[in-house]
Amino acid sequence: MMSLLASIGPIILLIIMALLLRFPVQYVRKHNSFFMKKINWFIGGYLLLLLIAVIVFAFIPKEEAFGEKKEVEARVLKELKEFHDALSSGDLEQVSSNLVGKKNDFTYQQKSLSIQIYDDQWFGLSIVVEQKESADGVVEASVYKSNIYYQQVDITDLVPAFKVDLQDDTLMIYAPDYNELKLEKVMNAFPIRQFTGERMMSESMDLSGDMVLYVRIPKGTVLWNDTLFDLTYVVK
Repeated sequence: MMSLLASIGPIILLIIMALLLRFPVQYVRKHNSFFMKKINWFIGGYLLLLLIAVIVFAFIPKEEAFGEKKEVEARVLKELKEFHDALSSGDLEQVSSNLVGKKNDFTYQQKSLSIQIYDDQWFGLSIVVEQKESADGVVEASVYKSNIYYQQVDITDLVPAFKVDLQDDTLMIYAPDYNELKLEKVMNAFPIRQFTGERMMSESMDLSGDMVLYVRIPKGTVLWNDTLFDLTYVVK
């Protein structure tokens, strides 16, 4: 029903415009009959096209037209959920392909550790913490990156990851390098979009994906969170 109303909308708009232009058109008709005939042919042809399009659009299988996009969105959400579930449960083998670079091992003998963002910069980040069963004196910090999509386009390899380093008693996180991406999108022209329901602004997810700092700390080490991000503790 909504799709049918969306198709009839242009016809209603055209009728309103015709009513508003009634008096100017009458004036032109009296002074230029040849020009008026052209206008009549143009408006009549456009109305006929709209009527045909409404009938055709009513029989278009909407589920088939938009089913593929919904399927892709569902797959992306499933991927992201599995990524977070694996990390929050400490199942690192499942996300081994998402590891960025190598795991960082820092020798650490103090009883407390602070996590900070360098220069209080803001960027997409999640932090997962696992406390080891032994006090081995080593803080492990690994960066994981899920698949990242922009309007269903995979841009994972184009998005740089953040960096991490240990400075005294602080695990410092550095924002990713700035990277400007330019994407082009091909769309149908307005006469087509008004029948298909395609919008200038996408209703799908614009950007999806996440980067995670996975930290393993020795048993008995107290962790202080000096960032704006919440910490997720591993539950096995």
